[in-house]
This record gives sequence, structure tokens and C-alpha cells, in this order.
Amino acid sequence: MSRFQNFQQSNLNAFTANNTQQLMPVNHPSQRQYFTQCRGQTQEKKASDQPLKQMSQPQSNLTETKPSPLMKIAERSQKTSPNNFGKKKNNLQLQKVVTRMERNNDDAASNGINDKISHHQNMIQKIKCNRYYIDDLIAAFQDETLSFSKLYRDNFVNSFNFIPIIKMEQFVQVEDKEIQEKRIKLEPYPPNLKYKKTVIFDLDETLVHCNEEDNMSSQIVLPITFPTGEKVNAGINIRPFAEKMIKLLSDICEVMIFTASHECYANEVINYLDPQSRVKRRIFRDSCVTDINSNYYVKNLEVIDRDLKDIVIVDNASYSFVHHIDNGIPIISFYDDKQDNQLIKLYRFLINKVLPQEDVRPLLKEYFKLEQIDQFQTIVEAVERMYCIE
Repeated sequence: MSRFQNFQQSNLNAFTANNTQQLMPVNHPSQRQYFTQCRGQTQEKKASDQPLKQMSQPQSNLTETKPSPLMKIAERSQKTSPNNFGKKKNNLQLQKVVTRMERNNDDAASNGINDKISHHQNMIQKIKCNRYYIDDLIAAFQDETLSFSKLYRDNFVNSFNFIPIIKMEQFVQVEDKEIQEKRIKLEPYPPNLKYKKTVIFDLDETLVHCNEEDNMSSQIVLPITFPTGEKVNAGINIRPFAEKMIKLLSDICEVMIFTASHECYANEVINYLDPQSRVKRRIFRDSCVTDINSNYYVKNLEVIDRDLKDIVIVDNASYSFVHHIDNGIPIISFYDDKQDNQLIKLYRFLINKVLPQEDVRPLLKEYFKLEQIDQFQTIVEAVERMYCIE
């Protein structure tokens, strides 16, 4: 299985509109670019073909340009070996740290690792509890041969590289008046809800995946109509348990979908995903905030008429909720794995840990520790210090 690779910038050509009304496949040369632009932030290729997201795109009024800070990444990772997942040059490997941390003769132990372990005996117990995301992430760095290893490693690499960079970007400060104008007015929580909480899902690569190549198998095909009136057929794969999860959660809390994609694409997908309209609100790109150069779009939870202590957002791109990082739950990207069980694990985590909280933020802050990710020089050090050794 391949190791960490450098991010690649996409070199997509500009979309040239035509006047035909004929329904065309999404992979048609004249439609693929425009369709990609309408999809928004998480336009990934299948993991086996491209291990990490393409983080940049040409700018247009329909396109969210992804991060392209290659020089910044190099500066931050200059003491690491990119082909070895950011491991230090002294070959301090995470799998050695984790699997040998109880051996007194381990080189890493001399740096205080065993001392930390001795003061935190509950760590092993927590691992046995099968913590959502964290234990699978640790396992992914221990063993590259695991089926899910690459997805977890790629997910954390993206968070490691781009959360600090987007934190440093100067975002346009929206005045209170404008926030109020964009604010989504909501009725109070229904009294029959068990939890007065709002769970927000990202769409692409979190609940579904859209195939942009004709040689990829699709679970369903949906017609998408662009603002120009042109249409394409889009192949969609739905993540296992996605429809069921929306139904189950909507019975006990409020459910929303917040996507950086445009309505023309997202509405068609959500219509299929949620035919009973259990999703309380659909929120699109115009509710995101952008930096002064309009390079990045970040999901702005302040436009939602709910107390932030009651909001949870689930997204495969953690940098999408960087401004409300204590409200966020990461999830690995989905493409077409029919055996994927991440939403089942997420559901249990929400029901057992998150939704019962009076304020979700302290729990999520302590659990995922994403606000600490910019404190480390290497990816392995971040995983080790954030999740393995407390």
C-alpha cells in the first residue's frame, strides 16, 4: 500500500457552456468541469487512485478553490520525510511507540514514554472501549495493511496540513447585520425531541460520493440541472446506513445538511437521500465564509439559529469547520465501499457520548483534540501525543 504522497494540484480546463438541452452523462467533456465546480469542497477521487485530496482548483463564481499551500506545507514539514508519513529522521515510528511502549529497552521509552504510560493506566482500557475514529486511526498508523488504513492516514494528513494553514488565513469579517440577514431562522426545538441538539452532516464523501468518471460503478444515477439549464446524469454512491441514520437521528434530535456545493447539485442528491424530508434544513455554499481572496470556504455555524453548545457538525474535511473546531466530528471519506461501517460507529458515538451532553464542545474538544494539531512538527508526533499518550 502506498505511503504519503505530495498533494497534486488539478489542472482542469475552464467550462465552456453550450446551448444544448440534451441530457448528458457527467463524464461528458463539456460537462465534467462545470459539474465538478457545482459539487463544492470535497471533490476527491477514489482513494485507491489518489491517496490525498486535490486541494486547488481554478477560481470562478461557481468554484470553491481548495487550499494550495504547498510551500507552507514544506516549511512546516521540513524536518520530516514525506514519503515516510512525516516520521522523524531518527526513525521514531508510531508503530514502535505503540507496540513497544511497555518495553523498558525501547529507545522511545528513554524519552519519557514509559513514564507517561505508568501514570495513565486507563489508556489501554480506553483503547479496548473501541473509541470512535481514534482507535482506528491509531491502528491505521500501526499497520498499513489494514483495509481502512489509507483512508484514516489520508484523513489525518489533511487535517494536519490544512487546519493550521486555514487558521492563519485572514477571513472576511461579516458584520453582525449581515450575519443576521443570513441567519437561518428556526422554530424552537419540538418538545418531543429526546435531545435538544442539532447534528449537521456534510454531504460529499461524508454521506455520499459522486463519481465523475464513467468507468466507476454507481449505486444510482440522478439528473442534475445547472443554472444554465443544461443537464447531466450524475452517478451517486450512498454511504451504508446514511438513510437509516437520518431517520433514526431525526426522531431524537434535529438533523441538517451543510454543504459547500451549490443547490443545483446538492438538492437533487438530498431529495433522494431524504425523501421524507426529515432533514430540517439544507445549507449551501452561500452560508460559508471566505477569505479575502475567496480561496477557501469554511462552514459558518453562526448562521444557524441555535446555541453553539447544542450543535455538532460531521465532515470528512476537518478544516471545513476550523472556525468552530470544538463542534466538529471528523469522519473518513467514503467512495464506494459497500462494507463501510463508519456511520454505524458514529451513530453509537453520538447516542452514547455526545447528544446527552449539556454542552457538546468540552467533550469534543477533549476527545478529538483538533485544536492542538498545529503544535506538532510531524504527523506521527501529532497522532502519538494527541491520542496514544495522554
